[in-house]
Amino acid sequence: MKYINNTIKSTLTAVAVMAIGSSAFGALLIDEEWDGPTYPDNFVYGEVAVATYSIDNGSVLSGANSLKVDITNSGGAGEWWALQVARTGITLAAGDVLDISFEIKSTVALGFWSRVEGDAAVVPNGSVNDWVAVAAGETKTISYQTLPMVGNGAGTFMLAMGESTPVPGEVWIDNLQVDVIPEPATFGLMGLAAAVLIGARRFRM
Repeated sequence: MKYINNTIKSTLTAVAVMAIGSSAFGALLIDEEWDGPTYPDNFVYGEVAVATYSIDNGSVLSGANSLKVDITNSGGAGEWWALQVARTGITLAAGDVLDISFEIKSTVALGFWSRVEGDAAVVPNGSVNDWVAVAAGETKTISYQTLPMVGNGAGTFMLAMGESTPVPGEVWIDNLQVDVIPEPATFGLMGLAAAVLIGARRFRM
């Protein structure tokens, strides 16, 4: 076979690029730049947390469409459920590792959980958490990966700010992104496809 079908060649080339770590690979679960008319809900559940949401078009973070959270009271330490920001439903599958990143700035010192929760048959132990600490006046980019999911089903992503200091403060959040990273077996298949592509090229020569 002297020539390889162009469609197959293009597909294999794309897979080969993905196999060496292209960030373009993976299902995008959340890509929120706060350019829509709706804001996240304020989940209080009978606690004392009080906050309002708005879209800030200033230059605090990216210069446009940052989510601004005005916290009057976060509910206090140990009450992560009292104030949940960016609460979003997501669909999960066994083996999924989530790559989570966002930008944040606060006028007060904050400590809270970036959290994915769901049934324990889907999310390990029912939740995976990363502690976020932000100093007063600090602008910070948060980026981390979760443990692999253990099953298929629904989950919820949130910034559980009820753990934050219960004093008035302003928080800006932008460029929130949650991606699925393929499990190792998927990378193995992509590596095989890359090898096929290399072999096909050699065969043509």
